[in-house]
Amino acid sequence: MQPKISVVIPAYNAQNTIERAVNSVVGNEMEIIIVVDGATDNTLNICQKLAEKRKEIKVIYQENQGVFIARKVGIHHAKGTYVMFLDSDDAYEQETIHAITHIIEKYHFPDLIRFRYKKDDDSYVQPCYIEEKEKQIFKAEFSNRLYPIILETPMLNAIWNNCVKREILEKIDLQNTNISYGEDLLTNLKIFSQVENIVFTDKILYLYNHGENTLTHTKSIVKLLKNLEDALTVYTMLYSYLEKWGIDTKQNRIIVQERIKKESQIIIQKIKNIVENL
Repeated sequence: MQPKISVVIPAYNAQNTIERAVNSVVGNEMEIIIVVDGATDNTLNICQKLAEKRKEIKVIYQENQGVFIARKVGIHHAKGTYVMFLDSDDAYEQETIHAITHIIEKYHFPDLIRFRYKKDDDSYVQPCYIEEKEKQIFKAEFSNRLYPIILETPMLNAIWNNCVKREILEKIDLQNTNISYGEDLLTNLKIFSQVENIVFTDKILYLYNHGENTLTHTKSIVKLLKNLEDALTVYTMLYSYLEKWGIDTKQNRIIVQERIKKESQIIIQKIKNIVENL
């Protein structure tokens, strides 16, 4: 039987968290694809033992190429109608797969489902996307209900609270770049350009680990400068999507300009904080 959902988990030196992540994926008609990305610790061994216990787990090993390539490899091996992404230090809520499967059936296989997340220490809960608890919107409504969220907020940046049809992912160009900060947003912009409909739900189905060892909390000035370069590249690309989506107005260009300024200032402030403490 073809699985309904494939969950792709990139894993690099995740020996302390990978088992929690995998064990949080519970449901029927699904598969788990763990892409071990050149790990130098015990991650591969742990994943192989997990695969021996659960027949729905597939483990793939590759030389270290980064999370983007790991996800791309996972998509290539996925057999599910839908693909979801789970980072190896994060986890799903207990009912996540069941809730997503219910939405798939309720809305007759939508192109994309977007759910909410919270930090695993409850210090942050993502705001709701729209006023309704659950709503399917179609392409004719994107200009009013989808694109403003993309342009004005970071709520649609991450890829790991997507459940997207595999055929959509196979249509888009997932070409690797040297961008590491904002890479998810680049992928999502391509996804949002392909889908014909999206179901937004206010359900919190993803637990995000915001540990200090994550990329977004790096304390390296060199890395932060690279993040700044990436941010300018990624957010400047929003201008091209204004034209592609038919919303290239003066007001939207101002919104993009302000978004670029805001995202840049966040990184610049982190650099200033490091310099002040030297």
